[in-house]
Amino acid sequence: MPSPPKSKSEHSLDEINSKLAAAEERRKSMESSLLEKLAKENEQILQVQSKVKEQNNNFMKSTKEKIDADMGKFEENYKALEEERKQKAKEKNERIEKVRERKKEIGSGDGSEAAS
Repeated sequence: MPSPPKSKSEHSLDEINSKLAAAEERRKSMESSLLEKLAKENEQILQVQSKVKEQNNNFMKSTKEKIDADMGKFEENYKALEEERKQKAKEKNERIEKVRERKKEIGSGDGSEAAS
């Protein structure tokens, strides 16, 4: 025999409570899936930021190394040019000194060369 029919207010209250419980479960489920999705997106963002930071650090490191190498070459070239200038100036001064000595020798000669 079927159970006796429930009163309308009792039936409605049970229905309302079950619908509220189902809605609460759906809300919790949606909230949970949304939180999972946001957590995954946040993790991806952190990974991308980490990768970008690493790339920036690598770029800065390689650029610094290149600049340091270029500065080393520049300093070497500058020192070589400076040394070359000093050597040329020394050679020029030696030639000038030799010319002066010859001129003195010629000018201080006893004139016997001029008489011959």
